[in-house]
Amino acid sequence: MSDGLVYVDFTNENLPKEFKKNEKIVFSSKFACPESGFTIEEIEPRLFSFNSPYGACPECEGIGVDLYIDPKLVVPNDKKTLIDGAIVPWSSSSTLYYAQTLSSLGKHYNFTLETPWRDLPKKIQDIILYGSGEEEIKFSYDDGYEKYSSKKSFEGVVNNLERKYLETDSDWKREEISQFQNETECERCKGMRLKEEALSVKIKNSISVKFQECQFKVHMNGFLIFIVI
Repeated sequence: MSDGLVYVDFTNENLPKEFKKNEKIVFSSKFACPESGFTIEEIEPRLFSFNSPYGACPECEGIGVDLYIDPKLVVPNDKKTLIDGAIVPWSSSSTLYYAQTLSSLGKHYNFTLETPWRDLPKKIQDIILYGSGEEEIKFSYDDGYEKYSSKKSFEGVVNNLERKYLETDSDWKREEISQFQNETECERCKGMRLKEEALSVKIKNSISVKFQECQFKVHMNGFLIFIVI
């Protein structure tokens, strides 16, 4: 008759008289919030394991951190010039493609490759790292066999590395790019490594445990269950 809901009205007798008021708590047997409609499946031990796809945060896959290309690792020495290899991921290339790309950028934005990175305007640094947006640039290339040019927007070194990391099937290539990556706390799970449904389970209004570090026990259907992660 109650559709799985129980409403409890109570007064906190521990409060001074002037602060006492009737409050209401809603209990649901359906693992659902009757107000927002947020639901979770039946609580099981695997829900609290970041080693299980059932419990792991879908954003970071249970790692607790997101990987990103760190511009400080891309350009670790700001005293270097572009022509001297300030952009480390491009400095070891055996082709002239990247040097000619930077040269075309320099012609378009009026800067030289002999300028130390730290002396380049921030706008130019941002374009080199993150791209030109919708602005198209004429790029000219000479591979020793033919000369050609094209007009297009510039992707940016950071965006280029991120795309290659996601698209490649080569473990070697990923390892090469990973040296320019750093970690940041996962925005979705805040480093807790678990999905939203697991983090919604609380004991005394707090997330039940620091799941990464502890073993814990819960009462479920009359049984005492130990969960070790």
